[in-house]
Order: sequence, then C-alpha cells, then structure tokens
Amino acid sequence: MVERNYDNIQFAGLRTVESEKVHNEAHDTLSEAFYGKKEFIWRGKNYGILDKEAFDKLHGLIFHHLHIKLCEDNRKLATKDKVDEAKINSELPAGKQTAQIKTQEDEMKEKIKTLKSEGIEIDLT
Repeated sequence: MVERNYDNIQFAGLRTVESEKVHNEAHDTLSEAFYGKKEFIWRGKNYGILDKEAFDKLHGLIFHHLHIKLCEDNRKLATKDKVDEAKINSELPAGKQTAQIKTQEDEMKEKIKTLKSEGIEIDLT
C-alpha cells in the first residue's frame, strides 16, 4: 500500500489511515492494475484488464463511497469533534440541484446508483 501523508489534511479528524484503509487499498490495487495493464482483481472479483472508461468509473466509485463514509462517520462524532456539515457535505449550487439531489452526499449516492445500473460495483465493506 502506498504511504500517505495525513498531516494537515482537510477533515484530519475524520480522515485517518484506518478510516480510509479499505478505500486506499482498493484505489492502490485499481491503479496498479490499470497502469500495469493487468487484470483488476478485488476481493475475489475479476474486473479484467480495464480500459480508461472502466478505470475512471471504478476510481470515481471508490471516492463516492469514501465521501459517504466520511459524512456518516462525522455524524457519529461527539458534537465538539464534528466537522461542520456544510463544509463536508455542502449543498450543490442551485443550478445543479434537482428534487432528489441536494447535497454532495446525495449526488454521490445517485452516482453510485447509476453505476450499479451499469453493472459497476465494488465491495468496500
């Protein structure tokens, strides 16, 4: 796994090696497979050798899941330790909002749903 610097990062109280471990492992494995032109195998599922479009979708999917996890983890913290919800999960600009999508987290959930409908899923539990 790639060594990451967690010093002075945004939302440092939420983002730790342990909290992001599975997402980072998936990201590193995905990147290694794509740039090495090898099959991407994650938790027993073989995604094959990825083209750029498939890589981009899976890469985005990992970060959509991570954003949702950070929002959920933030809600579990004691009030004094929480990141301001507006900073971590801001509302989308008026032009991007729909009746269903209001926050970044909502948008990520919608993107995950869309990718799932295309058969693109990844286990990050």
